[in-house]
Amino acid sequence: TVYGLRTVEPHHDGCPHWHVLVFTRPGDADALIRTLRSYALADSPNEPGADTRRFTVERIDPSKGSAAAYIAKYVSKSIDGHALDGDTESDEDGPTAASHIVAWARLWGIRQFQFFGLPAITPTRELYRHNGEGLGSQALTQAHEACKAKDYAGYLGALEAHAIALDVRYEPRPSSRYAGEIAHAIRGLVASAADMQAPLTLTTRTETWRIQPRPAQHNSAGPAAPWTRFNNCAAPMKSRTCEPATERVPVGRPARNGNRGQQAPPKGRARPKATLKPPETHHANRIE
Repeated sequence: TVYGLRTVEPHHDGCPHWHVLVFTRPGDADALIRTLRSYALADSPNEPGADTRRFTVERIDPSKGSAAAYIAKYVSKSIDGHALDGDTESDEDGPTAASHIVAWARLWGIRQFQFFGLPAITPTRELYRHNGEGLGSQALTQAHEACKAKDYAGYLGALEAHAIALDVRYEPRPSSRYAGEIAHAIRGLVASAADMQAPLTLTTRTETWRIQPRPAQHNSAGPAAPWTRFNNCAAPMKSRTCEPATERVPVGRPARNGNRGQQAPPKGRARPKATLKPPETHHANRIE
């Protein structure tokens, strides 16, 4: 059994660089490493530095830190750079490097995180939705209680200890988006375990949702409902960019911004200054 988590970040030239955290039985570690190394060197094995740099292995040393601490650094580098002093690859601070990594991954459609070797997560979520009534199995009850307690390790332990199998159950229904098409919606699970004589069908979803246009509103007297789920009328926000500006107005020239038509001041008097008032508010959906 091999399981773990893969993360990715770019090299200087944009080449994806994987960091993989792998758990396996001690007796299988050497064979696993040989297999992975053969795949890493299958393409252009004679490239300079390929045998030493393309594939490296470091066994977890508790004196240096835990597995979670090792992988958390690379997860943070690929999200927002939180709690990172800097990036040795780019010599930038953590948040700046993280923003570049995220942009790189989105540009090329690269999946940044991937768990492997673990059961599918959809049955876990569906079992969490169940109310726990009528399970009729101590093994299934144990797995359900672990889901409700958000104890994923306990959930995995229950699956292995009691040979629990959870399959997602789909039901066909007319598509709510395209006429004449049939869609498949999740309705529940089909569960089996060592202490069950026959598989059990569980229903986890009872509501049926569909997309339909909003009915036309003919009453124009009252306020109308918004066209979408979003409200574009953002609250006023004080401007942080516009500051009061002062402009000198030459004598004998009409002033701008409301001062047109005024006579120039007599000689010997100070020249007036026209103050341009900044906008009082800026709205989020308007560019000033």
